[in-house]
Amino acid sequence: MNSHRLLIGVVFVGIAACAGAPSLSVNASGAPKGDYVEGRTATIFAGPCHYASEQAQMGREAVMAWHLSSGAVDGVSLAGVDVVAVVAADVNLEHADAPRASVVYVSDRASAAQAAAAESWLGANHAAALGQIVAVKRAPVVVSKVGDRFEVKAAGVVEMAGAARADRKCCSMPNELWYVPLAAMGTRVVGSVETFRQNDPDLGHDFSFPADNCAFVGTF
Repeated sequence: MNSHRLLIGVVFVGIAACAGAPSLSVNASGAPKGDYVEGRTATIFAGPCHYASEQAQMGREAVMAWHLSSGAVDGVSLAGVDVVAVVAADVNLEHADAPRASVVYVSDRASAAQAAAAESWLGANHAAALGQIVAVKRAPVVVSKVGDRFEVKAAGVVEMAGAARADRKCCSMPNELWYVPLAAMGTRVVGSVETFRQNDPDLGHDFSFPADNCAFVGTF
């Protein structure tokens, strides 16, 4: 399992921040698309009292997971590439201006060119959400969404599994939906996790947060 350390994070932030940086060769028809699953260590869909009880001390970690089903960057197809990022901060991630750090996993089934293109795409589109990237790792990665079921695994240290809420109350009762996804989504519903954990030592924010309405599931 190879790691690219702090310099990768600096490059990613630089891509997004430098006004003079060249844009990626992605047009509207070729922009990457696919499935997206996000888990937060706080309840996404709940009553206001429950939200208030968690808001100050919880929600400091998230898992962002993409399955790219189509699209290309700089002429390199990203179809079939899975990418997972674990993000952590010292406060609830709803504070967008708070410093945060992340570890990124790119599927070891992707070619070297696809991995580089996926990293470029992340840097151009998700630098603010990821913050300082402390490591980028090639590893076994699974991001699967079949019907309402979803599963995310990375490097044996990240695991999230569950299903979108069948009642779709998150759509009919938006006043009880408390967070906005860290990545832009096309369609989205709230998911309930059965398993949700990570223990990558490079991040230093181990957690286990099972059996909760703490996921967004949809497309991007």
